[in-house]
Amino acid sequence: TVDVLADGQKPAYFYKKHYYQYHDQPNGNHIHHIVSDKPADYCGEKEADIYFVLDASSSIWKHDFETELKFVSDMIDDLKIDNVNGRIRAGVVVFSNRTRNIVALNTKRTNAELKRQIKGIDYATGVTHTSEAIRFVRQYGFREGVTRPGAIKIAIVMTDGISRYPQDTKEQSELARQENITIFAIGIGNKVDKSELKRIANDPNNKHLFHVDDFAGLHAIKKLLVLSACAVIPDVPQNLQTCSGDKETDVLFAYDASSLGFRKSEVIGRFVYTLVSSLDLSTGKVNVGRITDNCPRYSNVPLGRNIKLFTDLRFPGIGQLLQSMNQSFPTRLNAKRVGVLIVDESTTGERDAIDFIKKNPSFDLMVIAIGDPYTTGFAADLASDPDFNYLVRVPKYSDLSTTFSQVLDKLCTIIKRSFVISLKH
Repeated sequence: TVDVLADGQKPAYFYKKHYYQYHDQPNGNHIHHIVSDKPADYCGEKEADIYFVLDASSSIWKHDFETELKFVSDMIDDLKIDNVNGRIRAGVVVFSNRTRNIVALNTKRTNAELKRQIKGIDYATGVTHTSEAIRFVRQYGFREGVTRPGAIKIAIVMTDGISRYPQDTKEQSELARQENITIFAIGIGNKVDKSELKRIANDPNNKHLFHVDDFAGLHAIKKLLVLSACAVIPDVPQNLQTCSGDKETDVLFAYDASSLGFRKSEVIGRFVYTLVSSLDLSTGKVNVGRITDNCPRYSNVPLGRNIKLFTDLRFPGIGQLLQSMNQSFPTRLNAKRVGVLIVDESTTGERDAIDFIKKNPSFDLMVIAIGDPYTTGFAADLASDPDFNYLVRVPKYSDLSTTFSQVLDKLCTIIKRSFVISLKH
């Protein structure tokens, strides 16, 4: 039997509810596959970087380990994974006492080469260090320079038992989610802790958590997992002409990378990339740019004995960032100017920014505020009037992907709207 852990839902019900438009038909608790001469293209033009995190502890027999590898190889086929020219790339780690990085995301392997390498992975034994495997993928597998801007990060964790350090596993899973990594958990057999699997997997569990009775049952969830993984990846917008205007428009995106730090800036950078990819730049009417460099002018201290210089470090905050934005707009005489500022609870310099906007209304400003509305209340004072046209609130970073359409709709409306600079009072 196959279990999809959410309110007792069985696979066929889950499949019918979410994916009935595909080539399979559910019947009771079973899924009947319709044979087609044409191979299914589940993810289409979507982009993702996926890490398979495979349990190789002593509780797994060799033939079961080989079944696990075959399952991954089949998924690589179904997802059309190719680390050379593919839209979807894969990495593979195997964990027991230690974590072995078998394939990195930036390892140049074709689809066929990936499957050969996976088939040749040596059988190993040891204890179940799930937490270390997730930590490795989080810190090294998806590190800067390996992941691609605009690609969604997904980890698929497969295990047949309880992790050696459950609390560490929970913490590493939470850290991964904070870094915008979507985790699917697959429990195999009757020795897994379903509560732990729920802590590993993203919410909602009915889309990110699976359980099968044994390794032979993996084939029954393969297509469900493929479709669930594809559902995580945002659609590539097809109707780009709907987001263009008749008037020349210059759009500058800005966020203070110095206060946000690398991880948040990486998430925002990917989000901005997806937005920019959805604008129609082909007519030459719309130009886009980005400003993130907001470091102190004199942050470096030369060798010497003047320790006073070490106390003079002040970060300029978003007031300086908006000044840079104002100076960076090109001199296209009749072009509409639109700024898109992204802030969160760590943003500084908001008072200076509000004063600047009041005195220098030379461009319309859309604000995307991430986090608690109480701590980002200043965003309403920054956004052009009326606020509901220029302000988008996002509860947390992991919600950026679900608010993408809302942000794009507002931005497109601003681009198409007749240019009227709104004064803040």
